[in-house]
Amino acid sequence: MTDWRMHPVRVETVDLLALTHTLEHGQGSAPVTYPLLWAERTASGLHLGRAFVNHQRIQFMERHILPELGLLVNRFTGTDWIAHMSYYVDVAAILPGETQWVTRDLYLDLSVDTGGTGAVLDTDEYLAAVQKGLLSPQEAAQALTALHRLVNGVLACGGVDAWLDHEGTALTWRGAPSATAPAPQR
Repeated sequence: MTDWRMHPVRVETVDLLALTHTLEHGQGSAPVTYPLLWAERTASGLHLGRAFVNHQRIQFMERHILPELGLLVNRFTGTDWIAHMSYYVDVAAILPGETQWVTRDLYLDLSVDTGGTGAVLDTDEYLAAVQKGLLSPQEAAQALTALHRLVNGVLACGGVDAWLDHEGTALTWRGAPSATAPAPQR
């Protein structure tokens, strides 16, 4: 097992008052904060959108943070492989708050392309993180449980949307703002 690609535990903070999304990659790197176009509470969690800055493949991210499921359900707008992806789902520990929501990446991910084919990603990083003690036993168990529930649900229901509907979590998507459309109001 190689862990040369393994990133430190990523912690993200969504500030609902400042409308910002801050990423902390640990190990001495400085946090990076990005402006959000929107962040709104939903019946199942939090829905947000922001532009990506200086990214080669991704131009825009729209995300639903789902605490009950331990998932960050993402849709990206961009080039290359991003254009062929329907969903990128991160497994995460989620701490909702009144003014800030904090997520902690638990390494395991599921990507689903536009044809409906899914792939579990980053199991090598997950295993290395467990071995190195970057995830507690509780977090490791939470990650596997959330991933199994997600994959089994997607397989049983025929897709991410169908499974989420089955779970009582219907998501709405705004999409990336176009150059001619006005940006969403804060």
